[in-house]
Amino acid sequence: MFMAWIFWGQGFGYSYRASSYFLFIIFFYFVANKFKVSEIERLIVVLGWLYVVLWLYAVYRVPEATFGYNLDEEIDDESRGFFRINFTGRLSLIFAYFLYVCKYFTYKKKSYLVYAAILFTFLVFQLTRQLILWTAVVTLLYIFKTNKKWSLILAVAFTILYLGSAQIEFSNDSIIGSMINMTNDQMNGQLYAGEDPRITEYRYFFTQWSPNFITDIFGTGIPFGGGTAYGDYEQKLKWTKGIYLSDIGYGQMFALTGALGLFLYIWLFVKCTFVKMPKELQYVNMFMGAMLPLNIAAAWYAGGDSQICIAMCVYLIVLYGKKSTRYKKTVEEKKTL
Repeated sequence: MFMAWIFWGQGFGYSYRASSYFLFIIFFYFVANKFKVSEIERLIVVLGWLYVVLWLYAVYRVPEATFGYNLDEEIDDESRGFFRINFTGRLSLIFAYFLYVCKYFTYKKKSYLVYAAILFTFLVFQLTRQLILWTAVVTLLYIFKTNKKWSLILAVAFTILYLGSAQIEFSNDSIIGSMINMTNDQMNGQLYAGEDPRITEYRYFFTQWSPNFITDIFGTGIPFGGGTAYGDYEQKLKWTKGIYLSDIGYGQMFALTGALGLFLYIWLFVKCTFVKMPKELQYVNMFMGAMLPLNIAAAWYAGGDSQICIAMCVYLIVLYGKKSTRYKKTVEEKKTL
C-alpha cells in the first residue's frame, strides 16, 4: 500500500479496496478463538459444497450472469464443451476434495471416496485445465506415498490417457475432448499465432513493470481497477498489449510485492508442503503443494478463496506441524463430516 502511494499516488483507500489479501487476517481469528480441527474441517467442507451449490445455480441461470464475470468472457460460450462459469471459490472446492481424499486413505470410509469423486467431477466442469491437471498430479503423488497399489493403477491409467490423447481425434462437443484438443494445440504451437502470452507477461513483469530498485525489492503495490493512474496503467496493458497480471502468479508476486514478497510466498508454500503433519491432516500438505505449480500460469494465490484456505492451512500447521511445541501424533478422534 505504501509503495502504491509513494510511486503511483494511489490512496490507501483504493489500495485497500483493490486487495483480497487482507483475508489472511482470518488466521488471527482462528488463533484468538482457538478453533478445533473439527471446526476448521467443517468450514472447509461447507465452503467446498457451497461453491458446488452456487455453481449449479449459476448454470441454471445461464445466459444470465448470476455472479461477477470478466467483461471479455462470454457466459454462454461452449467452446470447451460446456458453459465456462467461473467465480471465486474454485480453490475451496479443491481444498475440500483434498480433505476427502486424505480422510479416505486414513479411515478407509467409502463415503469419503464418493464425496471426493463428486467434487472432482465438479472441478472438471470448471473447464480450467491447470486446476484439473495439478489437482490430479498432487493426488497421484499423495496416493503413491500412501498406497502403492492404488498409485500404480492410477499412474498407468493416467499415462495411457496422456499418450493416447495425442493420437486420438476427440470431439470438441465433449468437455474432456475439447480440453484435450486445446492442450494438444497448445503443445504443438497451434493455439497462438506468436509467442505464448504468458512468456511475454513473465518477461514484462520481471523486467519492465518495476520503475526502480526499491520497487524491485518491495513491489509496487496493488492497482485499483480504473479511476487511478496506477489502475489505468494496468488496464491499458490489458486492452492494448494483452498483458494480464492475473495470468502469472509468480510474475504478479514479483510485480506487486517485489523480490521479497516473491521469496516469502515461495518459502511459505515449500515449507508448508514438506512440514510433517499427522496422517489425517496431510490434506494441508496437498493443498499447499498444489499452490506451487498452480501459480506458474495464473495468480491463484491472490483470490479470496485461496487466501482463506492458506490461512486455514497455516493455522493447522502452527498447531500440529512436527516442529511445533504443541505437536501431537494424533489430533482428534475420527469425526464424521
